[in-house]
Amino acid sequence: MTALHNMMKSIFHTIKLWLACATVLTAGTGCRHHEIGYPSRDMTEMHLVFEDDSERRDSIDGLTVTLFPRESDLNRWVYELAGATGGDVAVPCGDYDMLAYDNNPGNIFFGSTDRFDTYTATTRQVSSPARTGSGNDTHEAPDPIYSAIATEINLTPCCVDYVAWSGGKPLKRKDCVYRVVRGRLRLITPRVTCIIEKLGETAGIGAAQGMIGGVYDSILVAYGEPTGNEVEMTFGLGVADSSSVTGTFNIFGRVNGEPNMLYLYLTMKNGETRMFKADVTALMDAAADPMDITIRLDGPDLSQSDPSGPEEPGTFDPTVSTWQEVIINITN
Repeated sequence: MTALHNMMKSIFHTIKLWLACATVLTAGTGCRHHEIGYPSRDMTEMHLVFEDDSERRDSIDGLTVTLFPRESDLNRWVYELAGATGGDVAVPCGDYDMLAYDNNPGNIFFGSTDRFDTYTATTRQVSSPARTGSGNDTHEAPDPIYSAIATEINLTPCCVDYVAWSGGKPLKRKDCVYRVVRGRLRLITPRVTCIIEKLGETAGIGAAQGMIGGVYDSILVAYGEPTGNEVEMTFGLGVADSSSVTGTFNIFGRVNGEPNMLYLYLTMKNGETRMFKADVTALMDAAADPMDITIRLDGPDLSQSDPSGPEEPGTFDPTVSTWQEVIINITN
């Protein structure tokens, strides 16, 4: 009888132990954030993963990540992550919008950083090499900016769900195992390549600079939407060969309905300064990819004293209005 009692007691103990383990395992694998709620504002880890199809990914040294609270009692959280792949961050449970951007740009100033939807990037205003007559300010062309977002992040001690954005389309995602939030890095500053050919002879050029009009002076970093005022942007040009100059630069975006005037400013080795302008709106409109624009046109023939007289348009790209030489008022 004693042996039977001891055996039954051992079986009962084993069953209790099995039920306890099953309960723990069920709780661990069946965790749902709506069941747990927010028992506290304790810190929990979130794993950020950034995806990017760009060939420039290796050039990104690090990312600045800001989590903007969707609740009034939480503060913004800012992190600096090495590289471009992501990393782990500790943050209180709650609701957030996330903005990440590469911290490479050296000539960018950020403003209105207290809110996700007002976070802007701009460049400093500079003195243009000559007054163009437009009356608009002149800014530096920006360094390229890459950004990624995730919105409506709901982080709990055991789970995270959020809205991921790819190609402008939202996708609801959820991760209750590793609390991973994924974002896609994309270039938000359109790239422009300017090629000016058939200049006649570039040997006499000491320095060349370009300006483009009809562009914005800032951009909303989260959405990649241009904002602010219409300005002209300066960019560098280099001598490519004996008859052409070329340069690649970025802009924040084009102002709808405004012409894109291209200004070519040349300092000749003999001390002469010359400036020409042409309307390149049609060329920019014709770009197959608005994020990768090429302006290719025949330039003014520098061997002529009057490259584009009113009755003799010369040899220029037919889709571009005639170059005009501009009388230069040098700024101090």
